[in-house]
Amino acid sequence: MAEKKYNSLKIVIPMEILSILLSVAMVGVLSALKQVKTDQLISHCTLTLLAMMVACYQVRNEFVDKTMDYDNGAHPFRFFLCVFAGLLIAGISCFLPVGAWPFVFVFVMLSVFSNLRTGILVGMMLLSLTVMITGEALTGYLIYTLSGIFSATLFRRIDGKFNMVLAFVLSMLSLLFCETGCVILLSNSRPGVEDFVIPAANMIVTTTLLLGILAYFYSRVLYRYRVAYLTLNDTEHPLLQEVRSERKDAYMASVHIAYFGENIARALDLDGEAVKLLCYYRCVAREKLEELHATGVIPPMAWILLQEYFRELPIRTRETTVVLMTEAVIAKALERVSQGRKDDFIQEIDGILNPMLLEESLQNSKLGLGEFNTIKCIFKEAKLYYDFLR
Repeated sequence: MAEKKYNSLKIVIPMEILSILLSVAMVGVLSALKQVKTDQLISHCTLTLLAMMVACYQVRNEFVDKTMDYDNGAHPFRFFLCVFAGLLIAGISCFLPVGAWPFVFVFVMLSVFSNLRTGILVGMMLLSLTVMITGEALTGYLIYTLSGIFSATLFRRIDGKFNMVLAFVLSMLSLLFCETGCVILLSNSRPGVEDFVIPAANMIVTTTLLLGILAYFYSRVLYRYRVAYLTLNDTEHPLLQEVRSERKDAYMASVHIAYFGENIARALDLDGEAVKLLCYYRCVAREKLEELHATGVIPPMAWILLQEYFRELPIRTRETTVVLMTEAVIAKALERVSQGRKDDFIQEIDGILNPMLLEESLQNSKLGLGEFNTIKCIFKEAKLYYDFLR
């Protein structure tokens, strides 16, 4: 664990230094192009240094504490590329009217590739550089701080249930309202259609940029392991076919466990694909799993679950706990079938699951009591399934 933290900081620290130097250099050059006085130029560079040091301190804390969203903590270089892109946009915006600054995109981009608080803080620091160089009034800062924070919050948690259209519509509406209130209505002339041309162009550019960065996010972060899961969870995979031919009873039990595991994962908002993989591959020989893992095809989350299942790691994830509980219920149900018992199995579910909460191996599990009750309800509502097993 310490080695991983060290390796992460080996990338973070040089990137922080580089981003600070680039920021100060950019502000110095742009201030000179704007022909500001020497004392004001020095002031701009000093404030830029302070602002970026604050931002970088926050970034380093998030990486060290491993509080980044998704897999962002393992990819510091990707985040700093976003910072450099935001810095470039901040520089270009100095030559654009205030209504055309694409900072909503900067806030969302930084947030999805780090976490909400880091994205907002770094976004505000970059925005302050543009405001400082251009000398825009407070209204320019308010437009993009308010709309940027609102948009970043809308895109805070992107998953399979995320409503992309609604998030886009609300983000653009917030940008339009802020620009209308802070730019158009405060202009000296009577507002007309032509006053909305620049805000409309900004919305189009921002939407285009957001679509591009979110397409990358979906392909490289959210659905990065989709093909791997589709391949491994295919029942025609050679390892699963081998289990089916050599240990048919164990394979069929895995099918039943996978059925309930997926349903529970969906109800508790867990990693359903990783749960399904564990349900199937728990029966595969350990040395064959090691060989498969050596090829790099097993997603990291699935490998953690396998290690927890085989007690190579302490059981902490809810996913592994769900599979163990499902395994216990299905094993008891199949045992009753083999004994020819036809009494009500529902009454035994509490007796199977309740003692598992007291097992020492599950003491560090993150499964909550409410989630445990949900699991029991799912098993109790499946009476027809148990009848089918007979």
